Amino acid sequence: MGQVPHRARIPLEGCDWRYSLPSPAEPEEFVAAFYVYVDDSGKYENITNKYTALCGYLAGAEEWQRFAKEWTYCRMRWQVPPIHMSPIMFPDRRPEWQDVRNKWGPQWEERRDAMVGEFSRIIRNSHLVCVGAVVDAEHFRSLQESDFKRESKDPLYLAFH
Repeated sequence: MGQVPHRARIPLEGCDWRYSLPSPAEPEEFVAAFYVYVDDSGKYENITNKYTALCGYLAGAEEWQRFAKEWTYCRMRWQVPPIHMSPIMFPDRRPEWQDVRNKWGPQWEERRDAMVGEFSRIIRNSHLVCVGAVVDAEHFRSLQESDFKRESKDPLYLAFH
């Protein structure tokens, strides 16, 4: 039988090393906190949506601070409300974006595309990690009633697992 380093097991008299308990873990030298920003797409309540998704970005606290400053400065330069793609692409859905479209006038599409490009470059040049999950909402709707389905309520919650 091969030797196992003493730190990998607690020696027990007369016991084969394969059946001994692992030793306690060494104290951690590094602990990291990560933050994630996510948004959903494809509402489950809308039966025409076959899928629902939860996607976003993950990073450490320092990168989020740096990223948030750059993002906020960009928003201030463009003088726009918080960024959300749906009202940017369909400004009639939110009065604050309708105001921006009216202010930009005939240059709306050109300026909108330039602005979205600038925000995209901020994301691309950052150290954020893209995360996401897509859940088959149509299949979830077809499941038989069960405790699982009742407790889950919305398949979007499955995206967290």
